[in-house]
Amino acid sequence: MDTLLTTTSSTNDTSIPIVDFRGFNNPGPTREKIVADLMDAVTSVGFFYLDNAIDIDLVNRMFDLSAKYFALPKEEKRKIPHLVDTNAGYVDVGVENLNFKQKALDYKEAFDVRKANGLYGDEDRLPTVLRDEKDFFIEFQKACLNLISQLLRAFAIGLQIPTSEGGEDYFVNRHRFDGDSGDNFRLLHYPPLPDNDGGEWTRAGGHSDYGTITLLFQTDVGGLEALIQQPGDTQSAFIPVPPRPGSVVINTGDLLQFWTRGLITSAVHRVVIPKGEGAKKSRYSIAYFCHPDNEVTLDPIPSPLCKDLPDFKDKATDTLAYVGVETFMTDKSITALDYLQLRLKASYL
Repeated sequence: MDTLLTTTSSTNDTSIPIVDFRGFNNPGPTREKIVADLMDAVTSVGFFYLDNAIDIDLVNRMFDLSAKYFALPKEEKRKIPHLVDTNAGYVDVGVENLNFKQKALDYKEAFDVRKANGLYGDEDRLPTVLRDEKDFFIEFQKACLNLISQLLRAFAIGLQIPTSEGGEDYFVNRHRFDGDSGDNFRLLHYPPLPDNDGGEWTRAGGHSDYGTITLLFQTDVGGLEALIQQPGDTQSAFIPVPPRPGSVVINTGDLLQFWTRGLITSAVHRVVIPKGEGAKKSRYSIAYFCHPDNEVTLDPIPSPLCKDLPDFKDKATDTLAYVGVETFMTDKSITALDYLQLRLKASYL
């Protein structure tokens, strides 16, 4: 199988770690190093580039299909509007605001599709250009889910979850392909900014991701930034996460942060508008947002690395308070579905 091939060395100038995933499925020293590298990345930054992870031909083909969809007339795309209750459909420019603290709206459009496991009947809510490629859509989603399953196993190994509690299958068993979950496959297009922009737009406001893991595929137009505290710095700052040929960008989401009492971080990130001529170029990206089965609760996991950490409620952010996660800040538990619905309702205008 052709895999995403790297074109640079194992270092970069953005302080975003790079992990080579080749050999993970073979137990031994290589797997141990991969797990160690992944744990270092998610406990220090929450973002990393993953090399040798997925078939590059699939990715390129999906970008071609995405560009074909977004080239449709606006009225055609609006025939299948986004529904918050299902988190599926077309999101028009200016409908989403991922950062409730800022007034600038997100100058992007998107099409959301739920997990292709036959539970949702979303084939009826696909535009023709995408419905004609339904089999490929499913193939691509399964490739993403296969990679996610491997990453979930790696995190379970790194977190030293006892075999009696599920061991390396602990997370996989809570993210079943045939389970009802909030998984979301998203095609994204950031159109060129209008000439008369008065500062009321951004491309995507600062936010953390709502689920477990996000896979992000980028083309050659950058703008993604992650809020990172560099070694030796006293404050966090946004740093670029530029496109890197042959790499998938991975970031860990809110739920891994909850489950590990903050050991694994869910980094705030945003997409900024390039300066100068860059603002007149379209940006395309593809994301797969992985969520656990709806009924899974956000209780701390049975990891010896987390048991002595303070409750995450002591680290609760303004964002969590804003979306109404007061239940999580008490002795009560909420489910993955509860949390997802709170975040979605706070994001759409």
